[in-house]
Amino acid sequence: MTASTITVDGLQFVALGGFNQSGTTYSSTGTVAVGFEPGAGVFTPILQLTGGVAVDADADPSFSVDGQVSAVLSGASIPLFQGSNDFDLDSLLDEGLADADGLTFQVAGVGFELGRIRLAKDAGDLPQIQLQGTLSVAGLTVAVDGPNSVVIAASGVSLTGVDATLNGSVAIGGVTFDADDLSIAYASTGGNDVFTVTGSTTFTASGSTVQVAWGGSTSKGRSTAGLVFQNGSIQSLDMAVQGAVTVASLDFTADDLVMTFTQASSTFTMTGGAGFQLVQDDANGTKPNDVSVEFGGTAGGSSTAGLVIVDGDLTRLDMTVDASFSLFGLTLASPGLVFEYQNDPSKSIDRFVMYGQVSLTSASQAFDGTNDRVFDGVAATLGDRAQPGLVVEEGVVEDVDVTLNGSFSLFGLNIAPRDLHVSYSRSTSTVEIVGDLKVKLAGAFETSADLDHGGIQIDTASGAVSLHGLKLDLSDVPLGAATIRQFELVFDQTPARTTFDASLVLAFSGGWSVGASIDFLNGEVDQIGVEYAAGTSQGIELGPSGLFLTSFSTTIENIATGVLTIAGSIAVDYGPHVTINGQSVAIISASGDFLIDASKLTLTDVQVTVADGIIGSGTGSLTADWGAGDYSLTASLSLLDGVFDLYGTVQFDSGGDFLLVASASVEVPEAVPVIGGDTIASMNFAFKYLNDGGSPSGFIAAWDTISILGWDQSVGFEYAIDGSIDSGSFSLIGDDGVQQVEDQLSLPPNNVNNQYGPQYVSGYFTKGISGLVPSSVLHVPPAATTVSLLMTSPSANFPGDVFLLLPPATAGRMTGVLALAPTLSPLNTPQPFTFPGTNVTANFIIRQDTPTTIAVLIQATGGQTLPAGEYALLYGSSWTSATPTATNSFMFRQPQVSAATAGPALAMDGTTLSVTGLIAAPLADDLTVSFYATTSPTGRQGIFLGAASPIKGGLSVAADGSFAAALDWKPSRAFVGSYYI
Repeated sequence: MTASTITVDGLQFVALGGFNQSGTTYSSTGTVAVGFEPGAGVFTPILQLTGGVAVDADADPSFSVDGQVSAVLSGASIPLFQGSNDFDLDSLLDEGLADADGLTFQVAGVGFELGRIRLAKDAGDLPQIQLQGTLSVAGLTVAVDGPNSVVIAASGVSLTGVDATLNGSVAIGGVTFDADDLSIAYASTGGNDVFTVTGSTTFTASGSTVQVAWGGSTSKGRSTAGLVFQNGSIQSLDMAVQGAVTVASLDFTADDLVMTFTQASSTFTMTGGAGFQLVQDDANGTKPNDVSVEFGGTAGGSSTAGLVIVDGDLTRLDMTVDASFSLFGLTLASPGLVFEYQNDPSKSIDRFVMYGQVSLTSASQAFDGTNDRVFDGVAATLGDRAQPGLVVEEGVVEDVDVTLNGSFSLFGLNIAPRDLHVSYSRSTSTVEIVGDLKVKLAGAFETSADLDHGGIQIDTASGAVSLHGLKLDLSDVPLGAATIRQFELVFDQTPARTTFDASLVLAFSGGWSVGASIDFLNGEVDQIGVEYAAGTSQGIELGPSGLFLTSFSTTIENIATGVLTIAGSIAVDYGPHVTINGQSVAIISASGDFLIDASKLTLTDVQVTVADGIIGSGTGSLTADWGAGDYSLTASLSLLDGVFDLYGTVQFDSGGDFLLVASASVEVPEAVPVIGGDTIASMNFAFKYLNDGGSPSGFIAAWDTISILGWDQSVGFEYAIDGSIDSGSFSLIGDDGVQQVEDQLSLPPNNVNNQYGPQYVSGYFTKGISGLVPSSVLHVPPAATTVSLLMTSPSANFPGDVFLLLPPATAGRMTGVLALAPTLSPLNTPQPFTFPGTNVTANFIIRQDTPTTIAVLIQATGGQTLPAGEYALLYGSSWTSATPTATNSFMFRQPQVSAATAGPALAMDGTTLSVTGLIAAPLADDLTVSFYATTSPTGRQGIFLGAASPIKGGLSVAADGSFAAALDWKPSRAFVGSYYI
């Protein structure tokens, strides 16, 4: 046994149990500490050798260990070698050992496999161990060589750095990256050991190889950090995507794509800008359309994730369309479109879908000599995620269904969609516009129409909108004073231009209609023109009046205001033509300027002829009030070559009968006793004409009361009409004759037909009053609850009594007459009144707001409804010099409609929808009920199913309020599902 310490080549070996010497070889089986010779200092162990140790101190010194070599310089024991190892001291102290088979231990938070070792001193002459080998960073093998090493010193273990080029492959989060000259850098910052790997690499996902750059930048300057490995784990991994990203059948070209990795969920997410080509491939050819998208953008309030890979599998790809693109010649623009990959492993076809809000713009094309676009930024919906509007299969557009939401101009005509779709089918190679639409004619006036397949098509190459036999048939478009009926709009399209022509029938509320022309300006109705001439026909009957329209000329303008009056020139005949002196004539004709509003026709500055002038002529005004049933002619007439000059009102009915009662200036025939040969300024006058089916009867009479020797006596003359107006007889009349004339001053009850001539009512009028005239007659239908009557006198005050006429009518005459003026008392106080022959009670409120205005309000009480019939304020014929005006109206109680019950009772055969339910009674026969289908139980809008009414058909209502309706039904208007009606 020798000493326990030996020094060889500047290294000192200290054996706790001493060495055994054999020549130049020293051996020990205990623990041997190795350090630099301390000189005068203190020995510091660097290595600790455990097991069989042999030190050869010859000219080429070395030592061997059969056991373990550990570094102890840092104060901790770090195993470096295990087993039998030989160490050359020159190599250990100079350049370090080559091909040393060292152990693996943790350095900078990663595994370090020792390959070379060197014992050295630093600049301060302090010992250290320098190691080289390889690190394992995120599965990558990183060489620590050249100027870099792992240093073990008294202060601890440190890595000086790495400078390596990496190749091979690495798997992160289930994705394998093929490294191609990746670079790695190391830094110790704030006590953290950080490795950063950058460079180009590729990975494969869903069969597609993607080129990426760890730590690279996108074309728009968006930078990435690459792989950051800190303190033994992946801190982050992001990379710039370069080249194409192929998902199923679509190639996405990276524009600003970045992919990041989240270690906690083992998820890769690709976000940023990209582009792809949307291919339309049909009988019209193959055309790619460039589309820009944003992986992981926001659309319509919803966020998309982009491309998502979890554990190596592509689980999601959705993106937003962030710029306009072309398809089928249309430009689609929206910040709210989502494009999504729908991967269904059970299907062999890969499928992409697009949905969300979009606007459509079509190509500019010729219309009526100018260029215009049918769609110009029209708002639309491309479905939703459950029912997407665009489907791409195997890389080709298969179906498109766009629901139009915004209005557009169909070659100048404003169209408002209601359930309108732009649809494409690859199998038919067509893009069509189908569904329901609203046509906006003017202002607030709209109507709906059905647009069948093939009516409007879009050229998939040019985007031009073409029409194929498109004809819009519209009806019942209200225009205030008139209604457009049988409106027909026909488009004519040539390669050079598209025009449309409109024809229509204009119906007036009096029940008559005429053909008209229509002009458009800026897509809306500008004016409607009417030119009508009866020719050899009798003309158009104006309601139940006996009046016939013979000519009509007008232009309806300012329709957009929604408040219309119609003015122009007109000519009417009264009653069937008769023969006088061998000549066929109208008994009364009137022509002049007219004004039509919603309720009546008024002729002003009228030229009037009686029997085409054979009997007489004059001027005046004519009113045909079909709302109130008032048809009258007020005129100044000269009859029978000036024998009679008068001003009066002609009452007439639909049977061709009329009655004129007035005060006239008369040239009395010589044959009349006492007054014969005189001209009397004011005589009672009557002209009654009864058509009697073409064999007229009646009379023209004039009479007055004179005093002879203090005795009042009636004197006059009569021209009786018997069979023909030109074959009558002349006679003188006295008291009895005058009484007979006065007894005939009314039209037959069966011919009254909703209007009344002068009447006498027993107990209220004396013989000296020649008659009453209604200011206007209000025809009140069943179920009305309120009637309002207002009469205003043009004079300073009411010149005589005013009477209120009420239903029910008895034998053609009204009963229940109340005198109102001149003593109106009590005013403004409800006065109960029970209608004769009924149990209906109403409150009367009578007021005289000014000396010239009387108003009567009649309101049924106790939930009752007023009797149907005629209501009017009447005034005496002595008012003819100051004709009052009237404003009358009535109203219904609003019906209460319960929810209809369809359920199992619903019958749908594709054309008719049968609906039953309950509606609150009573229901007026002319009331229209509209039906809608909606998915919301509280909704008040939805799919319009149709309208029906008891009087027009389609709706029957029983006494208890139960109803059955039959409606047109088009299942194509609705998606499959449940609806409330």
